[in-house]
Amino acid sequence: MYLQDNLSQIGNISSTRQIEHLRQFDVYLILNTRHVDWKFSQLSLGSALSSSGSTKTDRYGPNKNISKVSQSLVFPDFTNDDKTSEESILTLSAFSPYAAKIHINEKSSSSVEVSIVEDTITLINGAGVDSSERIEVFNWGFKTDEAENEVFHNRSFNSYQLNELRVGASARIKSLNLPGVYIGTATLKLLFK
Repeated sequence: MYLQDNLSQIGNISSTRQIEHLRQFDVYLILNTRHVDWKFSQLSLGSALSSSGSTKTDRYGPNKNISKVSQSLVFPDFTNDDKTSEESILTLSAFSPYAAKIHINEKSSSSVEVSIVEDTITLINGAGVDSSERIEVFNWGFKTDEAENEVFHNRSFNSYQLNELRVGASARIKSLNLPGVYIGTATLKLLFK
């Protein structure tokens, strides 16, 4: 009798089990000045988009088929000519063609909570030794197939309707940032309920 009771409790626990899945994706920002060749920025943008998701994997091996990154988040071709202000905020909407694209394959749960693990990530150009080679990315936004509006912060979606998730963000660019390609990694968290 004791064994049967425990087995029935274990059965109840497993039916309400949540699946947590983490998927990393690359974030690029291409920063120009008037002195940087246009061909350089186009080559950089092309290489950023073509390398999308090829090296990132989820942290939970058995759940590797839950999601797949099909495109990195890329802030394209920003020219920082305004030297009068100390910083500029560049926002890339989740509706943008340069937003990250993550395909979601898991459909067994009724809902999924979507968030980015890091509040802020740092993109690095070169060695990233000082602040002129670092740019902060924050304020993550999400868009799903069905959504008419971009949503921010943690959000729950109906997993049956969630095929492709798009992720946008904002970048804080300082007047002293050097031109070049800034690269970093963000972590998407999917909590299936």
